Amino acid sequence: MKNKSLVIFFSDVVGSTSIYEQHGNYLALQLISGCIKGMITDVEQNNGTLIKTIGDEVMACFPDANCAFQAAVSIQLRQQGLPVSVRIGFHYGEVIEKDNDYFGNAVNVAARIASRATANEIMTTEQTVLCLSEDKRSNTRFLSDSTVKGKNEVLSIYEVLWNTSPDDDLTIMSAPLGENKQPQCGLELLYQQSIFQLNATHLCLSVGRSADNEIVINDELASRKHAKIELKNSRFILTDTSSNGTYVVIGDNEPIKIVRDSIELVGTGQIELGRYTPESVQSILYRRVRML
Repeated sequence: MKNKSLVIFFSDVVGSTSIYEQHGNYLALQLISGCIKGMITDVEQNNGTLIKTIGDEVMACFPDANCAFQAAVSIQLRQQGLPVSVRIGFHYGEVIEKDNDYFGNAVNVAARIASRATANEIMTTEQTVLCLSEDKRSNTRFLSDSTVKGKNEVLSIYEVLWNTSPDDDLTIMSAPLGENKQPQCGLELLYQQSIFQLNATHLCLSVGRSADNEIVINDELASRKHAKIELKNSRFILTDTSSNGTYVVIGDNEPIKIVRDSIELVGTGQIELGRYTPESVQSILYRRVRML
């Protein structure tokens, strides 16, 4: 066994179960297999080394952060317009090498960072951003200082901006590295003719059929206490507590159903309780906004 410092990199297919449901076994297998092969190709073409595949996830390592950055962007560009989405996370740190595999804190952090990403996102850490060249560093933005599940240390989490446009609903550019970073963001929700907001002074909002919820949904498939949306460490988390589940559409992606589980609300999207019907009058529309 020997110690070394590397970038540990995870890229994972998002929503493989729904891909099989929508496209059937044969086509779904082709789509996912092609995606994984493409991820491996982009890793190797950017000086990375495949460590292993774990189901629909690729684990790799890179000698430096710039190579990992470029591989991540290449993977996301490759998947644009295809029905298979990918999430990516990477982190630079010390690892232990044993039998062509890697272990240690950096591996655990990279895996957790990857799990924080949603479809089409690339996440990394301040420790890794500090290792990037200036041009690549300018294409990151700070998201939050946050603890990662299973770790006591606080990590500064950054997003790699690989596909931005002037019409983005949220543009929070990274604060100078090492300074006190407090991005001011809010979540605006529109239900029928009413607007609701989550921000630093209003941290939680309840949704359901009962009249004591802040957003009351008069639908037989909605539970009395169906869900709550909370602001946690600059992240907006929807937690389902219902019987029939909650459907969340993020951007132009397919609806995601969660039951007794949580999901982060990013960008713009749509929330429905108990069922999913495009353009339903029972839809809650949301968007992340900048706060002055």
